Formats: sequence, structure tokens, C-alpha cells
Amino acid sequence: MITESIYEDQQAITAAATISYMQSASFHIATNSIFELLYKINGWLLSGVCGAMIYGRSRIGKTSAIAYIVDALHVRYGKEFPIIVWSLTEHGTKATDKAFYAGILNVLGIDIGKYNRITALELKIKVINYIAIKAAETPFFKAVLIIDEAYKLDGDEYYWLMDIYNTLRLQHQVQLSIFFVGTPQEMLSTKNAFILQKKNQIVERFFLNEYKFCGIRNCEELSYCLAELDKIKIHEALPIDSNVGLAEFFFPYAYADKKATFLSIAGDYWDAFNEVKIKYSISVEDIPMQYFMQSFLQCLISYGTGGIGPQYFLRKKDIALAIEVTGYGRISSDE
Repeated sequence: MITESIYEDQQAITAAATISYMQSASFHIATNSIFELLYKINGWLLSGVCGAMIYGRSRIGKTSAIAYIVDALHVRYGKEFPIIVWSLTEHGTKATDKAFYAGILNVLGIDIGKYNRITALELKIKVINYIAIKAAETPFFKAVLIIDEAYKLDGDEYYWLMDIYNTLRLQHQVQLSIFFVGTPQEMLSTKNAFILQKKNQIVERFFLNEYKFCGIRNCEELSYCLAELDKIKIHEALPIDSNVGLAEFFFPYAYADKKATFLSIAGDYWDAFNEVKIKYSISVEDIPMQYFMQSFLQCLISYGTGGIGPQYFLRKKDIALAIEVTGYGRISSDE
């Protein structure tokens, strides 16, 4: 009896650890749209483009895509390949050149607290020198700057970015590619504003190339995501086995009967999303990755081992209920 209780406690700990890991920022799986974007970015880097726009709706999975692509680029070009990801979540409404360069240095992990009296020019030189040195440590003499929530940049900051780009190219022979990430409304509005203002330098350098990032667009793409989840192992496996998959752990009886693969329920999963979309009059075709992953985790929490209503395996009505629990359609603006 005591042994059984210990086993159940271990199961509960393992389930909680696995769910927590899959909710963390370090966990991500590839989608077709991520692979398409990675292909685009590889092409842009090879051709030496100065910049490009990447846009997609909120909750569609852009941030996770950035994390996946950074890892993929480091695999392709080496871990020393300089990639800077700058999220402008707390960007000021009115930028100064000093705050702009200080923001980049902060992302680079360079403490400028002791440089309170340093000038904007000196901060710019620190940014340029850092990127130049890191790029020169690789055979490619390239660097990447990804700016998330890029719509928060103002006009002057684009000119400062051009200055960094020009200096790196002319003085250090380093090719900097800058990718601006945001929502379609915000990024396209920014581009159109520069066109109307006839700021051709900015448009030609940063806005000629673009990619529309999407969620899960069809059952085939959803199948791919589920197949990726079939490969995931539990994060903190039981001592008796350290190589246990999600389906085997959360749905052991179906797994024992060889009837537990997430890929096998792709049709039901796609139908369940469509039923919820019809119920809440959602007209947008693609499904945001956030709601797919939240619904999947809700399925594990509710119907898997240790869940509040464990099932033999996932049924369409279970999936539909899990989708609704995420708030998809009811509290989302996915219209």
C-alpha cells in the first residue's frame, strides 16, 4: 500500500513537472509556418538583405517561432553566430539616441550603469564594436538583429539602425540583417506611413521583404504538430524508465493497446476546433498556436494520468471542451 502511494506521488510530480516544462518559454515545437519562415530567413541571410518585416496576428506563435529559429540558425551557422533578439515590450514613447543604444547594450548583457555620463556616440561605438567582434569570430562576417514588437520604434530609430548597418558594412565588412516582428496592422501601417512620407531609404532597406506568419491552417498542419508532440518525452520520468513519451505516460492503457498516438486523433482535433469556431462565429481560418498548445495541455491535465476525469484516450468531445476552457472564441479576439 505504501509502495503504491509512493508510485502515485511520483506520477503526480512527473505529470506536474512535464506540464510546467511544456508551459515554459524554453519549450516549443515546429510548425509548417515556422519552417517556411526559417526557409525565408535563410534565403535572406544568404542574399545579404538589410531587413525584412515578419508579421502575424496576436497569439499566433511569433515569439515561439523566433526562439525556434534562433536555435535553428545556431545549429546551421554555429553557436557563436551573433543573433540579438530585442523585445520592445517596455519601450519608451519618445526615444533618444542614448536610450536607443543603451537598450541594445542591455539586451547584449552589457552593464552600462557605471557609464551614466557616457555620450550617445560612445554607446553607439560600443554596440557596433560588440557586433563587429562577434561577427568576426565566425567565418560568415554576418549578424542578425530581431526586433519584436517593432511597431514601437519611431522614425529616428530607423535612421539609427541604418547608421549601425552602414558603419558595420563599410568599416568592418560585417553584414547586419534586421528583422522586424509585429502584427499586420501595426507593421503595414508603419510601412505605409514611411511610403507617404517618401522616406524611401527606410522603405527600401527594411520593408521590401516581408513574410506573413500564420497559425495552423489545415488538418495536415495540425497533424504535423501532433506528430511532433508524439516525440516529446516526459520531463521528469519515473525511476523505472527514463524514456517515456507523453502518450505512454498520460494514457497508459490506450498505449498498451497500441491505440495511443496523438497523430491518430488529428481529424477529431481539427473537427473539434471547427465546431468551436462555428459556435463562436470565428471566421479566421488559421488557429493560433497558443490556443492549440493550451488546449493540448488542458487535455493532458483533465483526461490524462492523475487528471480530474481520466480517460482511456482523447475523444473529440474532450478536445472540444478543452478548447473552450482556453477561452478560444469566448474571450479571444480571433475573428
